[in-house]
Amino acid sequence: MPQDVPITNPLEISAVYSNHFGVSATMSDFTIYFLELGQTPGPKGIIHKQEVKAIVTLPIMAAGGMIQVLQQILQAHANQVEEAQKKLNIGQQ
Repeated sequence: MPQDVPITNPLEISAVYSNHFGVSATMSDFTIYFLELGQTPGPKGIIHKQEVKAIVTLPIMAAGGMIQVLQQILQAHANQVEEAQKKLNIGQQ
């Protein structure tokens, strides 16, 4: 088993929130554009917002691993929702 390597953050990069994304690809890599979409009320109506929060480029070979991790996350989430629903159903009886 590989040894854990500590994660450092020398550039003090902060976490950001994103509720939308886009993807582009070349033969060797792919880029994910993380965006925040939203709207706020303004004096003349709704003001739409579309703001880039981060742009990350990865080698195309990382896509398979990313797909597997995302599938695991989605399955774990579905299991958690199912368990929570069971607990709610038991509490309503």
